[in-house]
Amino acid sequence: MTTQRFSALVLIAANPGLKQTELAAIMGIARSGALAIVEALGELVDRHPVPGDARAQALALSAEGQARLPAIIAEVRAHDREAAGDLTADEVATLKALLARVAP
Repeated sequence: MTTQRFSALVLIAANPGLKQTELAAIMGIARSGALAIVEALGELVDRHPVPGDARAQALALSAEGQARLPAIIAEVRAHDREAAGDLTADEVATLKALLARVAP
């Protein structure tokens, strides 16, 4: 699970019905990039037509995506803890503050 795929999965989970084009805009990537990410997520995401817009697809977690999301989040959190394992509490706070400034 790449960072982009995880971000997309969490965005879709929090915003059922999100259009693929909206996902691309939120993530700051091209529509083709969003399409590639959604395709890579495979069975975790369902695509549905948008009434009144034949070209648009609304996204939602599939039943499998809903079932697996908590475990995926737990794995990402464990990875983050491991990656920051050698940092002091002050260094973690500084890192978080700097990251918040880079990507508010």
